Amino acid sequence: MPHCLIEYAGELEETLDVQALVQAVYRCAKDSQLFAEGTVKIRVSCFAYYQADFADPSFVHLRIHLFPGRSAEQASKVQQLSVELLDIDTSCYSKRILD
Repeated sequence: MPHCLIEYAGELEETLDVQALVQAVYRCAKDSQLFAEGTVKIRVSCFAYYQADFADPSFVHLRIHLFPGRSAEQASKVQQLSVELLDIDTSCYSKRILD
């Protein structure tokens, strides 16, 4: 596990190479050597509507959801990008694989 969630402003759709960004996040997660083989998950969402109080409101934001227990040193290995790390409450997390 991690769940890597990339969010970006719709106005970047023409200039942002989304697949290259996905690959960069994937490589970063794999290079950290913190996650078992086959556990890295990456999803991308494009936002058409957003508002911010600064001249250029466009954005790319990465959230990484992890099970708790990572040390600060381990967490820093995946923070090579601007990123928000979130611990998942394992008491209410479930995973079901659909065939």
